[in-house]
Amino acid sequence: MVGRLEMDLGRNGMRSMLAALCAGAFAGCTFGGDVRRTDGASAVIGPGGGMLALSGGAALEIPAGALANDTTITIAQSSAQSPGGALSPVYEFGPAGTIFSKPVTVTFSVPAGTSAGSVYWTTSQSAAYEELPTMIQGTTAVAQIGHFSRGFVGSPCGTASGCAARRDVTGSFGKVFWTDDGRKTRLAMPQPGVSVSALVPTAGGGYQRFPGVFAPDGSNFTIHAVPAGRYFLQIEGMPGQEGPTLYDFTTSTPELSSVVSYRPDLARATAATPVTLNVTNLDTWIPGNSLTGDLFEIASSQANLSLRPWIRSAGPAAGSTFFNGAIDWHGVINVVADNAVAGLPDASKGDVVWFYQARHQSIGSGPAAAVYRPATKAARLSNLTLRDGLPATIDVPLAPVPQTGSMTADVRYARFAALAADVNPSARSNQFSFNVFAMPHGAGYPDMPFDSMVVRPLLLAYDFTTGSASLPDTNYGTVPYGQFSDQPLWQEFRQTLYFYDVTISPPGAASFTWTAFVTAHEAMSSAPIAPALGPVKAPQVNGRSLFQPQSGVGLQPTISWSPPAVGAATSVLVGITPLNGGTTLQATVRSGTSFTVPPGLLVAGQTYVVTLTA
Repeated sequence: MVGRLEMDLGRNGMRSMLAALCAGAFAGCTFGGDVRRTDGASAVIGPGGGMLALSGGAALEIPAGALANDTTITIAQSSAQSPGGALSPVYEFGPAGTIFSKPVTVTFSVPAGTSAGSVYWTTSQSAAYEELPTMIQGTTAVAQIGHFSRGFVGSPCGTASGCAARRDVTGSFGKVFWTDDGRKTRLAMPQPGVSVSALVPTAGGGYQRFPGVFAPDGSNFTIHAVPAGRYFLQIEGMPGQEGPTLYDFTTSTPELSSVVSYRPDLARATAATPVTLNVTNLDTWIPGNSLTGDLFEIASSQANLSLRPWIRSAGPAAGSTFFNGAIDWHGVINVVADNAVAGLPDASKGDVVWFYQARHQSIGSGPAAAVYRPATKAARLSNLTLRDGLPATIDVPLAPVPQTGSMTADVRYARFAALAADVNPSARSNQFSFNVFAMPHGAGYPDMPFDSMVVRPLLLAYDFTTGSASLPDTNYGTVPYGQFSDQPLWQEFRQTLYFYDVTISPPGAASFTWTAFVTAHEAMSSAPIAPALGPVKAPQVNGRSLFQPQSGVGLQPTISWSPPAVGAATSVLVGITPLNGGTTLQATVRSGTSFTVPPGLLVAGQTYVVTLTA
């Protein structure tokens, strides 16, 4: 789905609706903070008992018999400001996990005039907070504990229906390197300059924000006292991130690691690295573009390569069966998601590099004649080593690829075309492509490596911009293709992409074309090639159609939709892109059929394009 919305300025800066929508309600028993320590106190207390107090903060009274041995007891206050709505800062009591044989009395300072409050203490089994029976005595709140962890004072929840249990949300950024031998190595990935927050939806339709704080090395974070249930984890400042990204979670330990198929010690080209390719035994070369002509690619799992060397430099001449020429390994297009810079293969590390040709052919007849491009020639090099900035020559003796793969190409064009109205009323067919891909280790979630390093032994495609505007369902029969990558390391899957052109017409500006798509990533089968999941239906902003330009919707509009007519969506990615440049907001929504934009992310007077991806 593609639509458009516009943020308008009123005479006094923002219209009254914007001011009303931006007003937040920060009530209820919810609190936030961080885990860094500033002021602290410590003392050695043994079986005889003792007391420890942090001036103006928290205190402990440990009775005789509560401890079996002398123990260094600590109290430390977190460095953040007091959590929103709390009556005290968050304090850390250590050693964490200490269990007492007798109840220990904990005392917190609270503001003068406090008449009600509760001590909240993390449980011994998790980061969740539980409310303790608490007595308010003047400017102190007193409770008894049985173990050491973390605590603070907040408004009492009791049995109030609007008061949710709390827990600490903890996460870490890491990368799992899955090499060809099957080993997985997880490394922490510090993220300097990145900020995280938990945004908890409130009854009034807004959010309460709980800021997170990173550990000193920047690899993991903690967000204190987030209410149990649903929240959006907002991440800003990630490398390559175009704007704030929000993820819909309920878990206290969101998994933020990615899986890649290359080596953790992989070196990448940082300077011009001239490589002479000496390719022999090509099938008679047919030049062209992404849909026409032959394809030549260089692929490696451990070296993180999916290179198309002749896009930025001249390739073989038409009709040629060989190529001898130079490419810049540093500048060649690397079609992988994780890193666009080519890796440097190292034979001593077990890197295998594939070079392959996919031959352009036609299939079918009449208006439905389509491009058919199976892999026909390949070379496997296990002795290739390249060094950054140093010239090298690579001999690539291609050999015929056994055409042992086969696929039933029964394309249901009409089903894709029928979804155009749900994509956008102006949507028209642009391009169809069906691929058999192979990927290292696993081709399905959650095992699929994030770097999307693939080989493509088969392409079937149709260009509606140069052919018919629409096609009937067409069965092209069983088509063979070459299988050349190492098995079982490389796992095959099928992917369908159907592109639509959508016309966007901003008020007072020229219309332009936006590309939308329907895609399917599926296990190999002989099932017809048809949509597995359609776009969401009836998209709206504040109850008004998103297929029409809408203005004055405010800075915290609610985007809503109905479920797809085809398939069941597990999540919807909401994208909000400023028309005149700026940062793009992305939010992954896993529950419900609406998303309210948090405050501070949209700009008054700006026009945005909204996309919804199921």
